[in-house]
Amino acid sequence: MFSTAVLIGVVINFLPGSSEDQHIAHGANGVQNLAKPNQQPATTSGSHRLSIVSCIACHGSKVFTESNPESNEPSGLWKSAYQIWSSQDPHSNAYTTLNSAQSQQIVKALAASDLPLATARELTVENDSYQAILNQRCVSCHSSVPPDLAKETATLRGESVSRNSLYMSNGVNCHSCHSIDDLHDPDGNSWIQEHVMESWTTEFDEESSGLANLKDLKVRSQTCVKCHVGSQDRDVNHDLIAAGHPRLVFEFSSHLSRLPKHWNEPASRGFHIECWSTGNLVAAESTLRLLDSRVQLVATENGAWPEFSEYNCHNCHHDLSASWYETFVSKEFGVPTWGTWAFPNSSSNNVNEIRAEMQKPFPKLDLIQSLLDNRDTLGPISSFEHVYSYLEQSPQLNSDEIYNWYLAVQACLKDFPADDQIKSTIRPSIKRLEEILVAPFMDRSNNKADLSRRDFTSEEVRATIMEIQQMILPALQNQRDRLSNQ
Repeated sequence: MFSTAVLIGVVINFLPGSSEDQHIAHGANGVQNLAKPNQQPATTSGSHRLSIVSCIACHGSKVFTESNPESNEPSGLWKSAYQIWSSQDPHSNAYTTLNSAQSQQIVKALAASDLPLATARELTVENDSYQAILNQRCVSCHSSVPPDLAKETATLRGESVSRNSLYMSNGVNCHSCHSIDDLHDPDGNSWIQEHVMESWTTEFDEESSGLANLKDLKVRSQTCVKCHVGSQDRDVNHDLIAAGHPRLVFEFSSHLSRLPKHWNEPASRGFHIECWSTGNLVAAESTLRLLDSRVQLVATENGAWPEFSEYNCHNCHHDLSASWYETFVSKEFGVPTWGTWAFPNSSSNNVNEIRAEMQKPFPKLDLIQSLLDNRDTLGPISSFEHVYSYLEQSPQLNSDEIYNWYLAVQACLKDFPADDQIKSTIRPSIKRLEEILVAPFMDRSNNKADLSRRDFTSEEVRATIMEIQQMILPALQNQRDRLSNQ
């Protein structure tokens, strides 16, 4: 079933112990990154000659990589930033995955809407039509494209851009995250040149230079959501998901914790809870902006309405046999549930009003636009109060809301001291919740005797959530009291 193929990656991704392969949406079996160490970079034409390989001189040391965890100078991670990024960070392979077998299947499916089916099936990475689809739909998130190149991608074809552009083949590199503006041009960005000067730490004005202050978690999460939630120019809509692209289900705290760090995270009490709270609010606001852009597209007759990618997949894609995640995914049969990933347990009346309209068979475009124009501000709220009030509510019985609830619990547990008793006492209940979340997506056709892969009843799901609530909420309260008395 479609739901198993697309959503199994979502399920496994967020559970502990996942391998690096499972964290990469499209796998890593494409062509090799042209900028990886000991490889000869391709030649690029045009004015964009400053590539990621220029960073190696200062950031290419191997001293502080994972192979040397006992370094006496942990603050020197910046010296190995390139090595860590290129060898361990999935972002470095973001462009090369566009030539993988899975990506080729996606491109062929997309091409079938414009080309004869037989022609679409024969597309290969060398075809101009294949490269044109990458330029139109993929490179803005899968590479760090300069502004002038981004404007032209809809008409660019062939080797002159996609095959031989060193800039694009380096995937999502330094400029994507460290530059304030989208698709920043390295040749016109003053921080690129000035951060190597001696005056960098004393006289340099980061904000005016275009350098993003990624120490600020709000700025950092806003940088991530550009691609991991999307925007008008970076929209993973239902057409792309139906073609085989993984659904975008971004949660800042869990994603950040899995990245190999080429920076030093300052010690902070309540850091993971702050990450969860900040990311939750930023992703929700980004989702509303994306909805707004889709409304604008429909107004110009260039978009689909409503956009199915905003709804819970299981409303349409599920097995015929009953299961907790199917039976209780909607309060009414035939009514799709909207925003279950982006707005689980939303306490915003405005979001609830948008949800009520979006869950109608024919949501009114003008009403949605009015609600978006006058939408509530999501926040501010203290991180602790945010996560406490969130966990206090029991999630609706659908996989999106329960996953989000589970990830909030995990963020809290990371902030408890290593010897805190809660970590051992809560573990059996957490393990059961993980089994509940994975069970619907397991292929049991050859494992009928495997009781660990059984279906769970709605009563078991609710009981497990209540068990965790009874342990995590008092522990959170005690943690806050401890910290406030220090």
